[in-house]
Amino acid sequence: MKLLVKLLLITLFLSGCSKMPLRVFEKDRFYEMSLLNTKKAQLINSFETKATIIATYLNPLDDKIDDKEMETFLVGVYIDNDFSGEKKGLNNPLYRLSLNGEQNLIRKKKLDENDIHLKLIPIVKKWFDYYLIEFPKTKSKELKITFENEQFGKVQLVFSKEE
Repeated sequence: MKLLVKLLLITLFLSGCSKMPLRVFEKDRFYEMSLLNTKKAQLINSFETKATIIATYLNPLDDKIDDKEMETFLVGVYIDNDFSGEKKGLNNPLYRLSLNGEQNLIRKKKLDENDIHLKLIPIVKKWFDYYLIEFPKTKSKELKITFENEQFGKVQLVFSKEE
């Protein structure tokens, strides 16, 4: 009798497992695309990270965004020993952000930690300040975001546009 119960339990277990879909390794196309359109760079001085920027180019990820006349990015910034309040993050007067050498920013919206836009990007760190950034649409196939500081230099994040 014990053998029959054990055999029955093993059969139920194996048949139950065989019918369960294994979704752990399925492709997530959106995550893959957002990862391909995300870049990270650091401003380093004397072997210390002074600032970190993570940017995701949103146009390839959302048709609604791509139809607009803007180049849209979600940008996360961490600056060591940053100001507090209104002069923190991308509002810090010591740091500049430009696209293809032009500082013609149309919109810069600071996002709170629960903003729905943060679900669009693969890397979110809670000590970063996040912004939705919009520049005028450009015909260039290469987009270079430059993040710079006079004392620590500059870094470039290079994105490719698919036409």
